[in-house]
Amino acid sequence: MNLFSGARALFLAPRTDDVELGYGVTLARYNEECETVDVAVFSSAVQNRLTA
Repeated sequence: MNLFSGARALFLAPRTDDVELGYGVTLARYNEECETVDVAVFSSAVQNRLTA
């Protein structure tokens, strides 16, 4: 039985790298199981942190 059948998921992140590093495994699983997966990032990523 698939508990995620027809489910939707929304991931919220303050920076773009938080999605890959923080949610990576969970995001991959939801992407396989859910009907819709959305990601919202609250950063413009204009300036790179490493060169700031």
